Amino acid sequence: MCCGKLRQPGEVGARGLRVGAERRHRHQTGDADRAALDEVAQLAGGDARPDAIPERVQVIVVAIVFVVLGVILGLLSPVTIPITYARYTAVALLAALDSIFGAFKAYIAGTFEPRVFFSGLITNMTLAGGLTYFGDKLGVDLSIAAIVAFGVRIFNNLGAIRRHYL
Repeated sequence: MCCGKLRQPGEVGARGLRVGAERRHRHQTGDADRAALDEVAQLAGGDARPDAIPERVQVIVVAIVFVVLGVILGLLSPVTIPITYARYTAVALLAALDSIFGAFKAYIAGTFEPRVFFSGLITNMTLAGGLTYFGDKLGVDLSIAAIVAFGVRIFNNLGAIRRHYL
């Protein structure tokens, strides 16, 4: 499908192949990849496919371990944030949480890309901090808009993650 138009069999597709041939090419490539992974798995004595359950569990366990480690280091750290920056920090952390849960949702869906994650993380944090700053300058509490927007997105992402594992 390109630009909203469903291609008919016989039309030229994206790779310059007719649509039926492009589908066969994509299907044959996937079969060859699966066969190669299965062969490697037999030689290694395990499951070498990227969508193997133990690998997913390993990634989740590593993520949880680092979250716990980060919380412990944060609590034991002598660093204090001045009260004047507390609102900015809170909104930036909320934006970061939104990006992290969005990345986890994308990882589960198989569409995670590090460039998208890092650009979204920086953009969300900058936007949230900027909104809060300009709201302070105007005398309006615009941080509430960021809190509501990121809060809704976090709950949507958590709902999708929960539905995936149920």
